Amino acid sequence: MEIGFYCVRIDNNLRILQTSDVKNSPFVCSDATSIPFADKSFDCVVAFDLLEHTDDMAVLKEVARVTRRRAIFAVPFEKDALWYKAGFVFNHYIDVTHHRYYTLEGFRGILTSSGLKIIGLYPYLWIEPRRVIRALLKPGWLFLAPLLQLLSSGFVRRVPTACIAVAEVP
Repeated sequence: MEIGFYCVRIDNNLRILQTSDVKNSPFVCSDATSIPFADKSFDCVVAFDLLEHTDDMAVLKEVARVTRRRAIFAVPFEKDALWYKAGFVFNHYIDVTHHRYYTLEGFRGILTSSGLKIIGLYPYLWIEPRRVIRALLKPGWLFLAPLLQLLSSGFVRRVPTACIAVAEVP
């Protein structure tokens, strides 16, 4: 028995689909709010870095329509005010095409409202204060002095900047 998977890539940008590193995989240029496949066409749908750019509820409902079993999503969290104020910013926080960011509670809420059953929510892309401090102690990093000052003032919590959700389609 062969174990594997069949993957179809979907994006609304044909250039991205044509220049992808993924080869030998069919693609469809389409908007995620209107996926051109029949109901329950896929065992699993993976949608990373998508919901924040679109009508998230419409996409969630469309993903639930074309999925038989599970869907996996990744979204960026809202900016952590203290880190952002100190100038420590991930690229996804300055992406002008983002319509929104999420909190853990808000992400859970839209997944549930769309009819999906949440299996797990997994924050990731953690800001690790100890690693940041170690990097700042290296020569040439003095331009980040405001962040070092913030960290040395007792602010040392780990902060996730994104979240992955695994959900089942009822």
